[in-house]
Amino acid sequence: MMLGIVIKGFNAVYFENMPEFYHEFIPQLLMLGALFGYMDALIIVKWLTDYSADTSRAPSIVTVMIEMFLNFGTPQNPDAEDQLITH
Repeated sequence: MMLGIVIKGFNAVYFENMPEFYHEFIPQLLMLGALFGYMDALIIVKWLTDYSADTSRAPSIVTVMIEMFLNFGTPQNPDAEDQLITH
């Protein structure tokens, strides 16, 4: 996905379409980088957390990412013990 966005940026520069470069390429690059960076941070936190006592408490990273968009960043059950990142 990142390669496709970078190629889109090269095309915008090559065809001298600077509005597309500034208003599409740069926001897309930042958004994709931020989402994958956050997901990578979640993966590292999950790796470093010990769930060996009760593996059913291990949260799903896919669920965390979906809830981030559906609930605008607020967890559905903020008091649950199986939250990956607590507020």
